[in-house]
Amino acid sequence: MASAFRYRINTDGYERDIEMFATYWDVVMNAERNPLARLPKIVRFQLMAVLALMWTVIFCASAGMFMWFPHFVFAHVMLLLLGIFGTSFIFRLHGK
Repeated sequence: MASAFRYRINTDGYERDIEMFATYWDVVMNAERNPLARLPKIVRFQLMAVLALMWTVIFCASAGMFMWFPHFVFAHVMLLLLGIFGTSFIFRLHGK
């Protein structure tokens, strides 16, 4: 499965940045290359769906908190860290 972000840009410096972004994108989003690749397809789909729901809730809660931004900066940062560490935990748990 080819990544949708494998574009070649001839501008100096940008080609390397696009390749780096494509690599990071594949590590997280491409089910054939991320640590969940060893699991059966249905389990992989279920875990990716749970991660997608988790990130949706995090971003919706963060967007809602921007109305009261000065009061909820800490909560916003905590939600992002929870998402990053939650995704990392699931990938490490199933990547062994």
